[in-house]
Amino acid sequence: MSAIISQKALYAVRAALELARHRRSEGPLRMRDIAKAQDIPARFLESILNQLRRAGLAESVRGPDGGYLLARPAAAISVGEVIHAVQGPLRAVGATSGRKRVGKGAEVLAALWIKAGDALSTVFYETSLQKLIQEEAEAGGGVLYEI
Repeated sequence: MSAIISQKALYAVRAALELARHRRSEGPLRMRDIAKAQDIPARFLESILNQLRRAGLAESVRGPDGGYLLARPAAAISVGEVIHAVQGPLRAVGATSGRKRVGKGAEVLAALWIKAGDALSTVFYETSLQKLIQEEAEAGGGVLYEI
């Protein structure tokens, strides 16, 4: 679990949330509409949407009325899946695969980073896009917080 979430992963969660807000019956959302609604640079969004599609989280529809849709219901897609799709496997900061000794207390700190990463992973994988939409509605819509 990365304790630091990349800007690309933050954009991906925002894009997925925008797709989750959209009713499937209204047809696909255009990339430019997602970019505008979420203030995501187009150069990042195209790559993000392709990664979400490859991960089975989004679908693309071609043609003049084309765009993107969630591939599964918002309740069945976790924030952790979205982050994983664009950032790769989540792992603890400071956790290393080697046995390099880096100083006194390193083992205790490595255990701490792993524990913190596991806690973040639990939160991300237990939080669905639908849950975020519900929390947003309960808070009165709009921006809940800025990252």
